[in-house]
Amino acid sequence: MVEAMSEEYVDAARAKGLPNKVVIRRHARRNALLPTTTVIGLSFGFLLQGAVAVELIFRWPGLGQWVTSAVLSGDQATIMAYVLITALIFMTVNLAVDVAYAYLDRRVVLGE
Repeated sequence: MVEAMSEEYVDAARAKGLPNKVVIRRHARRNALLPTTTVIGLSFGFLLQGAVAVELIFRWPGLGQWVTSAVLSGDQATIMAYVLITALIFMTVNLAVDVAYAYLDRRVVLGE
């Protein structure tokens, strides 16, 4: 947000006499949210990896324990199912981030 507030278009909006709330809401916030959206989308994948580790450490039944037992027993079908589920989740999150980009930044057009 600090970087977005120091851009030229924010200075131009202030020079037009717009109130500070309008400058922040219309000009600075949308551009400041773009990198944040990317970080949140990427963090979701690390959240899944962390869930596997937490389930292993605390012996909670869940996806992590299921995958770990499949790896140790050599169950290839279960491992492939886990990889497929994880890939689908990542693809869905990336699609949501792309749609959010198109909503936040009007210059981004989906489908071109």
